[in-house]
Amino acid sequence: MAALYRASDLLVLPSTGEGFPLVVQEALASGLPVVCSQETLGADPAMNAHVRGIPVYSGEDDRTAREFVSAIEELLHAGASSNDRPGERRAFAVSRYSWRTAVERYLQVAVGLVHGAASHSAAAGKSPRRGQ
Repeated sequence: MAALYRASDLLVLPSTGEGFPLVVQEALASGLPVVCSQETLGADPAMNAHVRGIPVYSGEDDRTAREFVSAIEELLHAGASSNDRPGERRAFAVSRYSWRTAVERYLQVAVGLVHGAASHSAAAGKSPRRGQ
């Protein structure tokens, strides 16, 4: 898949209702510009500097298509003159979505939950261990 991303000029994802698809993270990690729905962009507001979010107008397919095409053309014509370089997109994706970063975040959440449960149990006068 990485070779296909590198062979592409940009990723276009006009869908809604998917949350935050992995394809966006993969495209950014490959340095591609991304055009997606504003809904998808809303999954991580930190992407605003690197991803173009376009509104999807319910029942107004032509309007939505025109806005997507306009954004696509703008990005393709900007090319190397764009302020958002492929290396910046890649660095952003690696710092935010790499497996190492994900594992570190999950570990932080788990430790916080364990400490929170222990604090809650201590405040209630109970041992955090089951059966004690």
